[in-house]
Amino acid sequence: RDKLPANCIAPYITPELRDKLVSKADFYALCDKYGIPYPKTFCAEGPMDAAALSPEALGFAYPVIVKPSSSILYWKHPFDGMKKVYTAATPEEASAILAQIYGAGYPDIVILQDRIPGDDSFMHVLTAYCDKNNSVKMMCLGHVGLEEHTPKALGNHAAIITEYNEPLMTKLKAFLEDVGYTGFANFDIKYDSRDGSYRVFEINLRQGRSNYYVTATGMNIARLVVEKWNDGGTDCVLNKNEVFWHHVPAQVAFTYTEDKDLVARAKALKAQGKEACSLLYKPDLLWNPVRYACVLEQLRRQFKKFKTYYPVHK
Repeated sequence: RDKLPANCIAPYITPELRDKLVSKADFYALCDKYGIPYPKTFCAEGPMDAAALSPEALGFAYPVIVKPSSSILYWKHPFDGMKKVYTAATPEEASAILAQIYGAGYPDIVILQDRIPGDDSFMHVLTAYCDKNNSVKMMCLGHVGLEEHTPKALGNHAAIITEYNEPLMTKLKAFLEDVGYTGFANFDIKYDSRDGSYRVFEINLRQGRSNYYVTATGMNIARLVVEKWNDGGTDCVLNKNEVFWHHVPAQVAFTYTEDKDLVARAKALKAQGKEACSLLYKPDLLWNPVRYACVLEQLRRQFKKFKTYYPVHK
């Protein structure tokens, strides 16, 4: 960004803020400062014996989530059986996962976390856009119905219904503006039924893979960048328009989403035409039968993927 000509705009944060937020460990330190709930966390800085990973040492019970603090560095050190996120049922399993990750050359912190109870439908995603002056211009919250479960895509959103939660949006809006954020931010959040809190897992310094759920509400992100970068206003649109977005066939979402009230809402939105699928974009498909056939085949394969990898076969 610093090397671009003066007439080029890069709607992105400073390198200093990027480095604070891209590390999950550093991000959680900021969450402590701003009173943002996140799962109980233990940071490992290298391989550890099982005895040092007991529930007493961690401060929470097994099973636990294990994931790298830096996804960027993690994927630069591949190994057989590599997963995006791990679940360890015992200290011995956690120790073996750490040995595998660090044995491949990964140089950063590995996070061990309390596993928040609940299936995919307890997950939420929030996307925000901040202008040149660090003012939040748009926020859109999605209630996840279903995630992907293949090893390298675990946790990627597969179906979302947008919804409105002003207290959650307001808290994260204040955080973004206070840290001086610019551009798109994307939060992964899970509802904790044990205390009614929404616990933030991480912030992605970009729009998410599933970001078309935002566009489907009528808030086109390209228009935001062009028209809201420096318009001088302080208005912020908190989305209230409800739509059903999916990246897998709707029937897969209906079958595997465990919250049946959410399924009913999704079916009702589909019946009303308030539905969007990232792959089924008519202008791309209308005069391109080969692409259309490829997209249909990709969607068809999702039935087998979920039958194979979803933890509770239906």
